[in-house]
Amino acid sequence: MGIKEVLAQYCDTQQEIKDIKSRIETLERQIAVMEKQGYTQQDSVTGGEGGNRHYKIEGYPYPEYSRKTTLLICRRQQVAFVKESKGRWWLHRIHRIMN
Repeated sequence: MGIKEVLAQYCDTQQEIKDIKSRIETLERQIAVMEKQGYTQQDSVTGGEGGNRHYKIEGYPYPEYSRKTTLLICRRQQVAFVKESKGRWWLHRIHRIMN
């Protein structure tokens, strides 16, 4: 593998990291909005006397919040993994090409 191929792959990896960081920033903004504005959802349920009554319920969408915070943690770990694992690989490849 020549230096051009290694540099092309390096650029692809840097772009991958940039894309993941962009997704992290989007998730951080979404979570901040949810926390700041006291984001709630409404739903309508049927119940009561023979199921003829309709009730409106409102609450914090914890499953959605939990999913986004978990995804944020995973994306941060993904960036760290890509930097760590591919960083060593790039150093090894470049060292082999130079010597």
